[in-house]
Amino acid sequence: LNSHPVGIERLGKNIVVATMDNVLMCYSNKIKSLWIINFDQQITCIAAMDYKAKTFKGVLVGLSNNEIRLYRDKFLISSLACSDTPAMLQFGRYDREDSSLVVITKSGGLLVYILKRNTDLSQGVATGSVGPSPQQYTKLNVPRKTKTFVEQTMRERESGVRMHRQFQHDLYKLRLT
Repeated sequence: LNSHPVGIERLGKNIVVATMDNVLMCYSNKIKSLWIINFDQQITCIAAMDYKAKTFKGVLVGLSNNEIRLYRDKFLISSLACSDTPAMLQFGRYDREDSSLVVITKSGGLLVYILKRNTDLSQGVATGSVGPSPQQYTKLNVPRKTKTFVEQTMRERESGVRMHRQFQHDLYKLRLT
């Protein structure tokens, strides 16, 4: 880790780590980095969200701009504005409701959010669906192959062995001097 962790949560076989340099990272159980999300705001807290009624697993991220974001893998699913900066998040059973989010704010306030039973968590906020962003599919302006590039490639194909031998010979002479 590049900086100190703010929070660590386990989601299935993955480990999600939020650090003080505003980064949310996910690792496999073999400590292989799966994805990384950089934030503009400071991460204040994180919590795992295991909504068994809809078999949904995600991570809740509290930010310093009074916002709570819900991510499934690296995709933003939902965003919630709070009255104050969240200091602690806990998702689970509260009284008779199975899907409640309890938030303690920096000023000491207690907020309880109850998830509606008919909430659809399959769609994302930014793109309308979970998946890559539309910017990923924009066509890039790549220059066409020039005549000089094609000629150089043909020359390398035809005399690649001779060019390599000459390079090795010149390198050998350089070492002797």
